[in-house]
Amino acid sequence: MTIRESRSQRRSWVIVNYCSLFLLLIFWNALPRLEVDDLFRLLSLVLFISMVAISFVIVQVRTGLWKLVHSRPDSMDERELQNVFVALRYAYGIFAVICLAVLFAQVLFLDFTDLVFIDVLLASSLLYFAHSLPASILAWTMREV
Repeated sequence: MTIRESRSQRRSWVIVNYCSLFLLLIFWNALPRLEVDDLFRLLSLVLFISMVAISFVIVQVRTGLWKLVHSRPDSMDERELQNVFVALRYAYGIFAVICLAVLFAQVLFLDFTDLVFIDVLLASSLLYFAHSLPASILAWTMREV
């Protein structure tokens, strides 16, 4: 059974993708504050970046969902248009809540710690999240791609 036919495999790879992205952000922000060897920090960052890339290729590129979500509407049939519309609607709501939670966390923790949540890696991760979320929603919900 291929990844296109197995919803449970696609769901597993979506979880791996976003957990790796989340752990990348955690390690990026936490390891400099801990007394950790630079080699360990570099290896952990390389590991999480490679896991994000590998899981992205498996769940979004190989299934064709990335191309489907980012293609022109006039090149889709009615069923594909409806599926993409629903995925984009859910993705917009989820992304808006995540962005607001990040902003509220920044405001709440700004006075208590010297942590800065919003940096280049977080901004690029949110950009990746916004573009990959509709395809991930399709990977999660569709029986067969």
